[in-house]
Amino acid sequence: MRDCVDLPDAWWAELRRTIDVVAATPMDRVGVGQDLVTTRIRHRFGDGISTEVSAWETVHGDLHWSNLMQPEFGLLDREMWGRGPAGVDAATLLQARRSVFLASATRWS
Repeated sequence: MRDCVDLPDAWWAELRRTIDVVAATPMDRVGVGQDLVTTRIRHRFGDGISTEVSAWETVHGDLHWSNLMQPEFGLLDREMWGRGPAGVDAATLLQARRSVFLASATRWS
């Protein structure tokens, strides 16, 4: 994806609704566990900060632009779904294409 995404408000609303539905879905499987979070944070920032996750929810676990359909909304690739840190899907999408997200940031509020 090389250009800024210009999707209708309804598409962004459906993305938000879908992430909320996934987050509220009960699940025992761990998608992104505390050990993985700790390892990644310490690798990047060292041992001097707390890595404890205080809020967990069900997450897609691999949310990036190749797993989102457009122009009609669709969410693909469910094999990594499981419990993970709250907000990890939005953070992963941001990381996957920061410039696209920033151009569309007003859609998330």
